[in-house]
Amino acid sequence: MLMAIGLFSCSEDEKLTEGLKKQNLESLIQTFTFDLNSSNNDLSVETDAGCRFTFYPSGFECDGMPVTGSVNIDIIEIFDKGTMAITGKHTMTEDAILISGGEFHIRAYQDNKNIDYNRSYIATIPSNLASPFSNEMQLFKGGGDIDTAQDWVLAPNATEQLGLFPQDDSTYFLILDGFEWFNCDRFMNDPRPTTELTIRVPTEFNSQNLTVYLAIQNEESSLGIANQGVFPIGLDVHLIFIAEQDDQFLYQIISTTVSDVDEYTFERKKMQTATPEELKKIVNGLQ
Repeated sequence: MLMAIGLFSCSEDEKLTEGLKKQNLESLIQTFTFDLNSSNNDLSVETDAGCRFTFYPSGFECDGMPVTGSVNIDIIEIFDKGTMAITGKHTMTEDAILISGGEFHIRAYQDNKNIDYNRSYIATIPSNLASPFSNEMQLFKGGGDIDTAQDWVLAPNATEQLGLFPQDDSTYFLILDGFEWFNCDRFMNDPRPTTELTIRVPTEFNSQNLTVYLAIQNEESSLGIANQGVFPIGLDVHLIFIAEQDDQFLYQIISTTVSDVDEYTFERKKMQTATPEELKKIVNGLQ
């Protein structure tokens, strides 16, 4: 599979940059503070999107010792492909694309030192925040640091850790262990034959300074990596080239159908620039 073959060059006054996706990701952090000394009851927080996380005070520990006093918890939540694109948080396993019910990252700390958690905790996620409800959703994990370039991995005993709560289709109910990235997902499960994609880009770009995403047409909460894994032949998709330049995003979108014979070529002269909010809106507007 080809990723960086082309005949184009960057002019001297253009500067490829890095770090914009990380800045966008950090801007999503919601911080909550608990006083563990003042409560023996369960501790719950509700995020801006209406997700609820419930912790047990006795579960927090540091270097194997119980934690007391004030504890901060940072939560990131992502539900749409536009936010995924500008933060670099795709929905892709090693070789298969996922449909997401929400991506999350949890971090607990005291005096900026990370805190562990030795018990399970509960997350309830409204099912209307991302893709339509599905009883095929499972729990995937993606590593600890917020800027981890994750490939999502199905969690052990995932079918026992994700269910419905209450017994209807309004909410996903998750039982989680540890603080890291986790994702409420289902596999696309398309029965058609699959193929790798051949992607060609201008020579000044490579895997270190660009990503080509794959968004399924008419799917709001899925964003794969176009040069990773295989995709169903005949699937209608948007291929989205994204790089960073002069503190903006450089992008081009090719709307196409997956083929086992075609090559997909991005041309420098067809690329445009956008701010993070502009690009988020553009990607979310793709149908």
